Amino acid sequence: MNETAGHNTGSNTGNNKRLLTLPMAVALVMGNMIGSGIFLLPATLAPYGGISILGWVVTGGGAILLALTFAWLGRTRAVKGGIYAYVRIAFGETAGFAVAWCYWISIWVSVAALATAVVSYLSALVPVLQQSSLLAGATALTVLWALTLVNLRGVRSAGNMQMLTCLLKTAPLVILMLMGISYIEPANFVPFNPTGQPVLQATNAAATLALWSMLGLESAAVASARVGDPIRNVAKATLIGTALAAALTAVICTAAMGIVPPSVLAQSNAPFADVAAVVWGGSGAVVMAVTGAISAFGALNGWILLQGQLPQAMAQDGLFPAFAGRENSSGVPANSLVIGSALASLMIIFNYSGPLISVFTFLTLLATLATLVPYLFAAFAAFRLLRPDGPVPLTPFRKLLLAGAAGYSLWTIYGSGTETVLWGVALLFSGIPVYAWIRRNK
Repeated sequence: MNETAGHNTGSNTGNNKRLLTLPMAVALVMGNMIGSGIFLLPATLAPYGGISILGWVVTGGGAILLALTFAWLGRTRAVKGGIYAYVRIAFGETAGFAVAWCYWISIWVSVAALATAVVSYLSALVPVLQQSSLLAGATALTVLWALTLVNLRGVRSAGNMQMLTCLLKTAPLVILMLMGISYIEPANFVPFNPTGQPVLQATNAAATLALWSMLGLESAAVASARVGDPIRNVAKATLIGTALAAALTAVICTAAMGIVPPSVLAQSNAPFADVAAVVWGGSGAVVMAVTGAISAFGALNGWILLQGQLPQAMAQDGLFPAFAGRENSSGVPANSLVIGSALASLMIIFNYSGPLISVFTFLTLLATLATLVPYLFAAFAAFRLLRPDGPVPLTPFRKLLLAGAAGYSLWTIYGSGTETVLWGVALLFSGIPVYAWIRRNK
């Protein structure tokens, strides 16, 4: 059922040398999910002790439900733009634009945050970066534009970089945890619920914190126009990448809590450096600083790749200025990439100016909410686009799982807090003037 609905629906068989292979697409999903957040999660989850394991079960289950949603949508048709395209096909241009507007902003704000994270980890190796905000900001901008140039050279170039960094950042963490098994102390998980809150409330709080490590599971769907044989490979990459990233993150963070007492982790600015110091000695902190920089660097590369795909798909549907859809000689939406990196650069400059750092932090949280809203709409879209006689039949069991994905999205939006949700609504409304201008000129 590879139906045509708009300009951006179709398959990718024209030039396979310019497309992501299945391993590259899996690395894109894993690399975007395993970014800088994993290195701070042991500290943020430490106050919840053993009950954080239940939080991981809830979050992992929700992530798998959302991954199934995108996998099933990917099997129904190949589209450019992923979440945006499915919502546009299901509910029309207005809903599609609203979702795309939120998601696009979340991408380039996340790019700025990851560029800053790279410098944060590098500062452990180069102390002068901690002393000079000007040098730190310049380094973040250099990293951002270096990876933008990598992406401008072509999708394969970015895909190879993603596979390399995905391997380099996961291998040390896995080796550290395997070597650290003998250091795990069961007493670190006692009491099981140290918060004093009811089990359900504590589990929900831990699951909400763990959610931040799951964002990015939709990456293969968003980049589906750049994936070879997207009808098959987008679904496979989404499920494989999400399952591996969720399992690795949950096991690694839980093991870290067993190696270093939660009371120590909760006060740590570099929890995995503390874990490595126990297992590997003094040199462990250096290894983890390098690994953290590589992890943020790899995630930055993947999100930069995505920031060009969404505006291009919108432009081809007439919902964004036409220049955003133009490609360079390497088949890359160069204008969209450069615009996204320019906006991210402004965020980096604001961040390193000092007084606006709290604004930057808030915008990063807002960007997370801006990703959850498209997740919810994607689940609703699946109800309309999956059919009883389609390649992925809409069976009662699948309806139940899609309802679970929608319910999980609503729950996480609710857990974001009233203030953040209100600002998220304001973010949606901020796109109305842009949409009105585009409709007038269309």
